[in-house]
Amino acid sequence: ENRPQDRAPGADDDGSGTVTVLEASGFLALSGFRPQRPIEFQWYAAEEVGLLGSQEIANNYASRGLQVHGMTQYDMVAYATTTGNMMIDVSQSVAVDPALAKFLEVVIDEYCQGVTRRAIQGTTSSDHASFFRAGYPACRGRESQNYPYIHTNNDSLQFLNYVVYGS
Repeated sequence: ENRPQDRAPGADDDGSGTVTVLEASGFLALSGFRPQRPIEFQWYAAEEVGLLGSQEIANNYASRGLQVHGMTQYDMVAYATTTGNMMIDVSQSVAVDPALAKFLEVVIDEYCQGVTRRAIQGTTSSDHASFFRAGYPACRGRESQNYPYIHTNNDSLQFLNYVVYGS
């Protein structure tokens, strides 16, 4: 049973997404990359109870007229089968900017060796949807396997596939 109010350590949901964003920021900083536009790396609170953190930021940006050229959400990306198969779903058609989703597909194909990608029906239950609703291009990538420990006290490190995730 999914009960967001219960204790859930969150190793995959959303510890793995958090670490992915942190690693991406560190990689870009160390590589000497100089973006043409500012890049923000953000983490949000209270996704499970209504996207409260991301809604606050997205609505604040919109009310101030700030430009956001794209928002990409990585949620749950470290669970893979014991055979080492990992698939990343790229949400399509619901609360998703098609051009940004296509760009995410290209990035996965180019830089994520050993990871298969597929397009799936989108969802409005992750933080990207707050930005999409505020009028900003947004998309989401997440693992494809049905993580059996989501929102439970078993969402712990022992069930993550470090070999596949680290590659």
